[in-house]
Amino acid sequence: MLELIRLIVTYPDTVALEALIEIFAEPDIYLKYQVLQELSNLRRAHELDLSAYRPRILGQLQREFYYAYTYHFVRKQMHSMPDNPRIAFVDAEIDKRLGFSHEMLFKLLGLLHPSREMEQAWLNFKSRESHYRSLSLEVLSYTLDQDLLAPVLNLLDDVSYTQRIALGVEAGYIDASIEDWWNNPVIVEDPWLQKLSQWCLQDAPLTVPTRKELQVFQIIDRMFLLKQTELFASFSAEELYPVAQSAQEMFVPARRVIFKQDQPGDAFYIIHKGRVSVERKGFQVTILEEKEGFGELEILNAAPRLATIRTLQDTQLLMISREDFIDLVEEYRGFGRSLLEVMSSRLSQHVLKLGATQPLSPELLPG
Repeated sequence: MLELIRLIVTYPDTVALEALIEIFAEPDIYLKYQVLQELSNLRRAHELDLSAYRPRILGQLQREFYYAYTYHFVRKQMHSMPDNPRIAFVDAEIDKRLGFSHEMLFKLLGLLHPSREMEQAWLNFKSRESHYRSLSLEVLSYTLDQDLLAPVLNLLDDVSYTQRIALGVEAGYIDASIEDWWNNPVIVEDPWLQKLSQWCLQDAPLTVPTRKELQVFQIIDRMFLLKQTELFASFSAEELYPVAQSAQEMFVPARRVIFKQDQPGDAFYIIHKGRVSVERKGFQVTILEEKEGFGELEILNAAPRLATIRTLQDTQLLMISREDFIDLVEEYRGFGRSLLEVMSSRLSQHVLKLGATQPLSPELLPG
């Protein structure tokens, strides 16, 4: 579909416009986002008059109101449940979709109103600084028609969940009769939110999971671990899935060497459970704990291992091969930035301590 969208915009502007409007009915949030990007580019490049499409754009705005208000309603239901880190994982995914909905609202409004003004309003809004957000809402206040102003400002202004949801119910955007958040249509219709909700409830499943669902749950368990690390914290579920699918689980008993200094680097590791010692030339450099990773530097530059890694206790690891790791760096710009930040922090904290290292204590030595 993404390739089709790119092809469509090579046709005459009126043909492309009509086709993009048709595709915009697709439920997939990423397709809608791409269509909106192209519609905005077309309008700006050709100074198109979209007044003929106003009813359909308004209809899409109402649809986005439904999604955004319902996301808020679902999150409120989730927050009322007992603390559960799995729910927090699903909540973070819903929050990402809510952010998409906000951006799409501004882009849709940019099809009906001066586009550059709406683009600036979006930039001000997403800055998260109160002064700039106030400027953004002020622009909307004097630009939008009254029938759009109330639902937009209620979504974007800093109001309580209770007030926002009450207004969403009153306007008909929220079906408050759905008591179980995992049964809400915005969850059921979204392939990833549906999988994550089933995974979240697997300790008390509503139905007996199939073998295929259990396999998916195992992959989501790895995604959950990856999400808690510095490197993968900004990844969405869709982006984490291929990483988790390619990662291999390893168990290494206590006081075993995972790899030795000067060996070729062929994989990156993340500690799921346990602790490891980082040793160089017979001295302990540091200790790595759960959710920390190691081995990324050498596989980036194909250099020999800089240190020996030894388990301090029984340790469970996720291993990502060099080929898959390089693919991540090349495909995801955000991952490259996260990697650089983590490596810089680690170098400043650990590598510079080499002059102050201590000999290994006897309990660290094998046998």
